[in-house]
Amino acid sequence: MPGDNNGCIEVSNLRFSYAQDCVIKGCSFRVSRGVLCCLLGRNGSGKSTLLRLINGTLQPDSGQVTVDGIDVHSTQRAITGRKLGFVPQKHNHVFPYRVLDMVVMGRTPYLDIFSRPSREDYLIADKALDVMGIPHLRERSCAEISGGEEQLVLIARAITQEATYFLLDEPTSHLDFANQHMILTTIRRLVKEQKCAAVVAMHDPNLSLRFADHIVMLDNGTIMHEGPTDEVMTEDNLEQLYDIKVKVADVGGGGKCILPRSAAPSL
Repeated sequence: MPGDNNGCIEVSNLRFSYAQDCVIKGCSFRVSRGVLCCLLGRNGSGKSTLLRLINGTLQPDSGQVTVDGIDVHSTQRAITGRKLGFVPQKHNHVFPYRVLDMVVMGRTPYLDIFSRPSREDYLIADKALDVMGIPHLRERSCAEISGGEEQLVLIARAITQEATYFLLDEPTSHLDFANQHMILTTIRRLVKEQKCAAVVAMHDPNLSLRFADHIVMLDNGTIMHEGPTDEVMTEDNLEQLYDIKVKVADVGGGGKCILPRSAAPSL
C-alpha cells in the first residue's frame, strides 16, 4: 500500500512462535493514515496474535513493527501508548469500575506517575461516551453491563486516548446487527475525519467488504492475499480462504454481499 513510512503502521517480515509453534510467518504489510484495514481469516489464523504484536504486548521472534517510523518493540511504552489504541475482545474486570472511570483510563499515557485524571480528561471521556452513543452508561458499573455494551465502552476508552492508530480485535463479536454497523460506521468516520487509521480483526467477510479500504487475508499465520478491498475480496480468494464456494453478489447502489453457493440444509 502506498504511503509515507512516517504516517503509517509498517509490519516487516514479522515472525512469532508460541513455544515451538510458529503462528505468524513472515507477515509484511502497511496501513497508512486515512485507511481502515481488516484482518480477515478463519479461527486460529493469527489475527489476534498479529494485533498484539503490532500493539507491542508480544515480542516478535524476528521482524519489525514501526508506527510513524518508531520501532514499537524498542522504544518506551509511553511513546507508542499515545499512538496506539488497543480494543480487546473482552476485558476481565478485577474491580467493578464505573463506566466513566474505565473510559478515562484512556488518558493514562498522558498522566505522570501517581497523578490523577483532570477535569479536562473527564470531559474528553464524556465526549467519547457521546460519540459511541452510550452517555446513559456513564455511572453504571462495568460489572453490570452487557457484553455488547462493554465493547462500546472499550472503544470509547480508545477514543479517549486520542490515538492515531486503532487496533480492534473482533469489535462486533458481541453486538447485534444494528450496533455492528454503528460501531464500524463510527470507526470509519473517525478514520476519515481525523486522518487516523484502524486495523480491525474480523470474522465476517460481509462487514469487511462493506467497511474496509484494505484487506489482509490470513491463513495459518501467513498472508494469503493483501491489497485494496475490491481487488482482494474476489470469489476465488474467498473460496481459497474459507474452503467453501461463494458468490459475490451485487445488491444495488454499488453494494455487494458474499453468499455461500450451497443451499442451507432443510430442517
